[in-house]
Amino acid sequence: MVSKLLTRTQLEQLFKKNDTSTALKKVKQTDHGSSSWPRFSLVFVNDVGQNFVICDKCRTIVTYKSSTGTGGLKKHLASCDKITLSNTTQSTITTYYTTSK
Repeated sequence: MVSKLLTRTQLEQLFKKNDTSTALKKVKQTDHGSSSWPRFSLVFVNDVGQNFVICDKCRTIVTYKSSTGTGGLKKHLASCDKITLSNTTQSTITTYYTTSK
């Protein structure tokens, strides 16, 4: 595969195939860096950094460019946490009705 910037769809296809050209790298946390980074990994294809990161929790590919900052990462974390809370609540309700019969 040619070393270039790929689209989200192209990256999703590579990850589904467990393509060996892909790599994920954690960002080293610094005192002045975003608190979002511990929950994301940078995406590389053939050692070329892509304009995407991947959420370590839900494995969603999120757009990221250093020039535009981490706002998209923070938005994803808010929605990712809501989904988790929603799933936890749903599980609890299902468990309640199952045990009360």
